[in-house]
Amino acid sequence: MKPIAVCTSCGTYTAHAAIINTRCGKRYNGKQCHGVYGSALSVDDWKPCSYCGGTGRDNGSRCEVCQGTTMVYVRK
Repeated sequence: MKPIAVCTSCGTYTAHAAIINTRCGKRYNGKQCHGVYGSALSVDDWKPCSYCGGTGRDNGSRCEVCQGTTMVYVRK
């Protein structure tokens, strides 16, 4: 599923429209991320991940670059 939003702080992707403009749920060292999921719905916001070749996998594991989504956020 293609991601449609990105956390403004940690950069985590999500494909769930219902959490756009809500606080990120990721936890780091026991503390919740302070970012908010921002909309990234434009076609120009994403490109296929060149690291994993757009497969979402790297050496049998989830690609860390594209977070397993096959796409990389590129909006500045």
